[in-house]
Amino acid sequence: MSDNTFCLDAHEDFLLVISYNPGYQTVLKDLKPSTKQRFIAINFDFPEEDVERKIVVNEVPGISAELAAKLVAIGKAHQQIASNL
Repeated sequence: MSDNTFCLDAHEDFLLVISYNPGYQTVLKDLKPSTKQRFIAINFDFPEEDVERKIVVNEVPGISAELAAKLVAIGKAHQQIASNL
């Protein structure tokens, strides 16, 4: 190693978590296969609309169920448009 680097021994409980969205700018920032093979992947999808409405109502103080439903509908429309690009 060079003079300005050093090595640390990780604690036995150490975990490394990365977040990567392969659908976002995949042409410009795709991970190399040699990097991908070092990680496991967990794919997430959007919840069903009724579940998402409940999440929005729970997470946004004071929001009405009606407004939450409109926001979820807008989000769903955006997902459909984005998936067709």
